[in-house]
Amino acid sequence: MAFQGSVDKLFEPKNGNFLGLVQLIAKFDPVMQEHLLRTRDEEIHDHYLGKHIQNELIQLMGNKVQKTIIDRIKASKYFAVILECTPDVSHKQQLSLTIRYVSDGSTVPVGIYEHFIEFIEGKESTRKSFLDVLLDKLVTLGLNLQDIRGQGYDNGANMRGNMSGVQALLLEMNPRAFFSPCACHSYNLLLGDIAKTCPEGMTFFGILQRLYVLFSASTQRWAIFTRHVKDMTVKPLSETRWECRIDSVKVVKYQIVQFYGALVDIAEETNDSKARSEAMSLCSELQNFKFIVSIVFWYAFLFQVNQVSKQLQGEAVELSVAVKSMERTIAWLQKYRTDGFDNALADAKEIANDMDTEPVFKENGIRRKKRTFQYEAQDEPVQSPHESFRIGYFNFILDRAISSMEQRFQQLKSHDTMYGFFFSCHNHTKAEMREHAANLEKSLTVNCTLDIDGYMLAEEMDALKSVIPEEIASQPSEILSFLSKRNSYVDFPNFWIALRILLTIPVNVASGERSFSKLQLIKT
Repeated sequence: MAFQGSVDKLFEPKNGNFLGLVQLIAKFDPVMQEHLLRTRDEEIHDHYLGKHIQNELIQLMGNKVQKTIIDRIKASKYFAVILECTPDVSHKQQLSLTIRYVSDGSTVPVGIYEHFIEFIEGKESTRKSFLDVLLDKLVTLGLNLQDIRGQGYDNGANMRGNMSGVQALLLEMNPRAFFSPCACHSYNLLLGDIAKTCPEGMTFFGILQRLYVLFSASTQRWAIFTRHVKDMTVKPLSETRWECRIDSVKVVKYQIVQFYGALVDIAEETNDSKARSEAMSLCSELQNFKFIVSIVFWYAFLFQVNQVSKQLQGEAVELSVAVKSMERTIAWLQKYRTDGFDNALADAKEIANDMDTEPVFKENGIRRKKRTFQYEAQDEPVQSPHESFRIGYFNFILDRAISSMEQRFQQLKSHDTMYGFFFSCHNHTKAEMREHAANLEKSLTVNCTLDIDGYMLAEEMDALKSVIPEEIASQPSEILSFLSKRNSYVDFPNFWIALRILLTIPVNVASGERSFSKLQLIKT
């Protein structure tokens, strides 16, 4: 009772309640007594929620979460590493490490998982430095280098280089660490390459950027812009995410008349001679039929690529999805090259009528260089502006796009060659499956250590023809789920392992890029 009375006094306002209780406990607890002396000497505030304690609590929780993730990865055995890098606010290179694995159901439900592990400071921006950082971190986490079955990086030369890139150096240590370049990056680079190799394309996107700069440089001009253009806003052009340029193209395509009206008002109302000159110049550009056809063409092109890119940014995207999207995109490009120009002209003529512009291609204002000497080759036959635009712009861009896609996705094709029979087991004979399975066994064997038995894999796949519904036979992730729900994977161990390795190979680095959105918050 005496102790209870002392406690009641501690919670009186004049005694400081919680602090008084701690001091009373310290009389009976030497550890608490030592802690109070330390906090007094270090001048730590007495609310016990200082930044050091908060950071310690966050670190402890983070360590527990990370340990749980690592335990799941070890239980699944096979995993892939996804590495992305970016400079932070202090201009230091930060590497984002993400690990992808396919759970076998022992710790978490069967499925594809991608987990962010941590940010690692890179000392140097060299391929050897990146590799050393990765290897050191794997050792710290207790993960076996030989269990890596996939690598995912962006398309930078120091990461994807075939001779001395990070992927090549890691492949020397573990030939089963299959590299797959980020499909989304490949689409971005494809668009950037084809636009920058065509002068007309560079001019088109230059006009879009000039529109944004003109309207956003002044509050008065922005007010004029919002008065004319409703529900949409002009967008700056991104140099790294080309498929996002569809937003810039879309707003002009669907409200080009309103853009023209805003430019006219700026030319009439502004006192800035430079802004007036720029507005009048852009009015002339918007009335050019070549620009109108370009905006119809680029909107259709970017819309297609944007849809594919979004589809490939999911965490559980698998190799078969990436290959099918590439094949569909190439097929669309080939078809659009055949009949797309006439369709683009029809849409452009409707816009030109709204603009009160004559739907006719004008002659190029750039004069040809005259021949100085007789031995110089004759100029090519002069083409009409219509044919010149179709051949030198429309067809040129589409031809470059098709060629570039086939080159950039060569790595995906090689993986598809190795695993393609997984997607169509119902269409192969037993002899064909044995041949494919033997090749896969060879690819998954290093120093007499093999992941699967090719002969037994073919036997299992032949037996699975009567088990797996034909409608999901071409979808590895659906097969994974199907076998898990029926607990059939125990009866098909080689197929189960091969299927999980296939789904472990990453096709994008979107998870690593998403982590950068939190990097500034963590640094703060």
